[in-house]
Amino acid sequence: MLDLEERFMIRDLHRKGVSISEIARRTGRDRKTIRKIITGAVTPKPVQRKRKQATKLGAYEGYLKQRIGEGVLNTRKLLRELKARGYQGGLTQLILYTCSPTAPRAKNGRCCALRRCPDSRRKWTGTALATLAMREDSSASTPSS
Repeated sequence: MLDLEERFMIRDLHRKGVSISEIARRTGRDRKTIRKIITGAVTPKPVQRKRKQATKLGAYEGYLKQRIGEGVLNTRKLLRELKARGYQGGLTQLILYTCSPTAPRAKNGRCCALRRCPDSRRKWTGTALATLAMREDSSASTPSS
């Protein structure tokens, strides 16, 4: 990132008639960067960070941590329990919550009912979530011995 002093120096060189290519050579910056500094504002706009929005699951996190700690990893079962307690959200948020890196772990160290937890950094698509839900349905319908 360019500091304020360097930005003023680049603008000053340009006012003196030095070409953009020459300024780029002197400063070691790309020509496009020099052009942006010359045509843009002297100080860059401050980056506004998004506020983390509260989810519908927020009020039920304590209950979820308790149930996951007890070993209940089936999100469909958790969803039914939450709906009985008044939860208005859907399955997607619950899946994303249980598979996040900060999700509580069960006693066996797992965070979800899948053999391999999906990578939480991967962008979830509708198809991926549908596949995840189908896997979970098939594992819930198989009797455990």
